[in-house]
Amino acid sequence: MASTSTRRLPSDRLPQPQKTSVPSEILKEEIFLRMISLERKRSERTQRPFVLLLMDTGRNLPTEKNGRLLLEILSALQAATRETDVMGWYESNAVVGVMFTEITPDNNLILSTILSRISEVLRDRLTLEHAAAEADIEDEQNKRLLVGNTEILQKVAALEQRILELEKSILSAIEGRGGTS
Repeated sequence: MASTSTRRLPSDRLPQPQKTSVPSEILKEEIFLRMISLERKRSERTQRPFVLLLMDTGRNLPTEKNGRLLLEILSALQAATRETDVMGWYESNAVVGVMFTEITPDNNLILSTILSRISEVLRDRLTLEHAAAEADIEDEQNKRLLVGNTEILQKVAALEQRILELEKSILSAIEGRGGTS
């Protein structure tokens, strides 16, 4: 019997930039922990191992950065996992887990490849995210500096104008005294 793959392309699984909620394909903590328990029992019974990857999603970051980082981590994990893998919250909104099922001793190479891919995707996305965030910060700082410099230049121009007016006033006063002596 031929099977057809319904695996979506990674780009289909990425959250849209304006999206602020966690993708719906991630199991809630209670369900995910139950799935881990069931998989552990199945693994013991069948002698077929599974791998559980846990990742802290940056709960100690400021809220605005954590939201963006969280979405990047989750979308990267989704893009790098297989249809048979299960992703869910190990600790709600803090630690995400991916359970790699159907791992046989022959699949060690596959598992190594999957883990390498996850590392690569996370490194690429988070490095780009970090660079973009830094660029945004630098852009904002440059805008503030430009506004500040413009204000300073306007004040300097006003001071120069005032100095010229005072010089003219002094010269007029000197010329006025010179003509009366």
